[in-house]
Amino acid sequence: MNKKKRMNITEIILLTILTIYTISIVYLVFWGLLTSFKTQDDFLIQQNMFGLPEKWAWENYEAVFNRLYVQVVRDGVRYKITVGWQILYTLLYAGVGSLLAAFAPFLVAYACARFHFRFNAFLETLVYIVMIIPEIGTTTPMLALLYDLNLYDSILGAFCMKFSFVGIYFLIYRGILGGVSQSFSEAATIDGANELEIMVRINFPLVLNVFSTVVLIRFIGFWNDYQTPLLYMPTYPTLAYGIFNLTQMTTGDLNITPRKIAGCMILVVPITILFIMFKDCQHRRN
Repeated sequence: MNKKKRMNITEIILLTILTIYTISIVYLVFWGLLTSFKTQDDFLIQQNMFGLPEKWAWENYEAVFNRLYVQVVRDGVRYKITVGWQILYTLLYAGVGSLLAAFAPFLVAYACARFHFRFNAFLETLVYIVMIIPEIGTTTPMLALLYDLNLYDSILGAFCMKFSFVGIYFLIYRGILGGVSQSFSEAATIDGANELEIMVRINFPLVLNVFSTVVLIRFIGFWNDYQTPLLYMPTYPTLAYGIFNLTQMTTGDLNITPRKIAGCMILVVPITILFIMFKDCQHRRN
């Protein structure tokens, strides 16, 4: 029992593959960060694609912040949505949306685990069916539904779309909450706690680590999502939407490779820092 466990050949191969994969991802981010500080002449004419910048071009980021905008039309009035507003819309869309997307499956999973109704079987079956059915072809019905509910082109409509319990996270919550003893809830009921207090103060802390992980995963996905704002809230462009427009530019002073990569770094670096902070907090909590 005191002897160290030796790694077998399968574990060594797996560790080697994961190490190479990790290095490849970190190197791409590092290469993009260096390239974002290069001038166009340094990058193309002098063929300095992999070395350090000869001159650190901080003006690339200044140009992106000052000149990148998305032009929209609201109520017949044309607006230019700058990077600052794009970041604000991103924080609203990704921040609130990730909380809703993580809380909705917990809420339904808690109801299924806490209360034994016949309708619970229907909800669980519905989750399996929705996970099996492909999402291809749902864009048009969703657009029509948002139009009918007067929620199209609004952040509230995006929040309603994210408040969905179907998916793998419902099954994860259901498995955790289903294994919790009912004696805790019964003791709290005897002490005078209502159902809301039982859910918030007893059951929710049991899945807090899972909940925070789901929030982080969903936040990263929504932060990088440009298709949903492009289709369902086009006059509230997020930062990913703005960077998508930047990559499509063919004219102007932003149409150079280092400045386009600088825009991508504005999108990548904050979410990388947030991911590291969350993982560090989870390790300390564990």
